[in-house]
Amino acid sequence: MNVPATLKIDTSETFPHLNHAPIVEAVVGFLAKASVPLQEGSIGSLLQSNFPEYPIIETSHRVAHHFSLLGQDTPKASVQDLGWGGIRCLTNDKLQVAFFEQEGCRLSRLKPYQDWDQMVAAAIKVWRFHAETAKPTEVQRLSLRYINVIAVTQADMSAGWCIEDVLLNPPEPPKDLPIALISFLDQDAFLVPNYPYSVRVTKTIQPLQGPGPQQASLIIDLDVSALQPVEPNADVLLNHLNNMRWLKNKAFFGSITRKMVDKLK
Repeated sequence: MNVPATLKIDTSETFPHLNHAPIVEAVVGFLAKASVPLQEGSIGSLLQSNFPEYPIIETSHRVAHHFSLLGQDTPKASVQDLGWGGIRCLTNDKLQVAFFEQEGCRLSRLKPYQDWDQMVAAAIKVWRFHAETAKPTEVQRLSLRYINVIAVTQADMSAGWCIEDVLLNPPEPPKDLPIALISFLDQDAFLVPNYPYSVRVTKTIQPLQGPGPQQASLIIDLDVSALQPVEPNADVLLNHLNNMRWLKNKAFFGSITRKMVDKLK
């Protein structure tokens, strides 16, 4: 396989604005282990004062389930409490979630997605709080994930839409075997030359089924990750995230047709 010798990330590049962006969830993740233990009570009160935009605060505990026969016909089940697992902070509409735990933090935004500036600003705010309270020495893994679901309705299908109208590189049947596609799953992982990133692109489609206003859902799941530990500095992390966003956008718009882009505008 030919790999381009050079690739230059250009974060100033603009991409088509989609009024009907198909993003159902966007996640910025910071795997950054705490160097000081986080205390459930103290972090909870700090979150209330630092994140008033997330008034719903939920704590979680880790549990382990055990099953044993011990000569009995019916398995005996037991549950072991492994202690505090983290805190979730949610907006009133529950569309945005900040999560904090000993292993790191993350920000999740559900549909409707707003824009990158708001997303990355919220993620960096979450990171700054984790950095101040957990004092991690590095970010072991920085990740950016966008899950897109593109609906092709029965009306689209009736108008002659097919998968070739949606994907630039649609799946094809084996050579000399003219059979109809009903579903597919494709997952590819790529290394970015000259940059410490990987890009994973997963595409799948759910076929039309059942009565009523049927539709097919095309899922494009994009995951961009840093391959090396990152300095726990907000400016450094922001630079990486902007690079990763560019890669995510190139992967998305490089996967769908112009006809599909126009439909989403």
